[in-house]
Amino acid sequence: GALEGSLLYLAEFYEGEVDTAVKNLSGLLEPVLLIFVGLLVAFIALAIITPIYKLIGSLQGLR
Repeated sequence: GALEGSLLYLAEFYEGEVDTAVKNLSGLLEPVLLIFVGLLVAFIALAIITPIYKLIGSLQGLR
């Protein structure tokens, strides 16, 4: 009787602790992922635009 009640109490307590930890972790992880995705998009944009600028510069040099 008492053991079962104690174990149920502990299970509910630690379930709440895990939920809180997961919420904190996801709250911390979200801005980090946002920055990472932003940097990835900037890198891809530069990887596309830089060769275009070089091509235009070389074409202007032919004039």
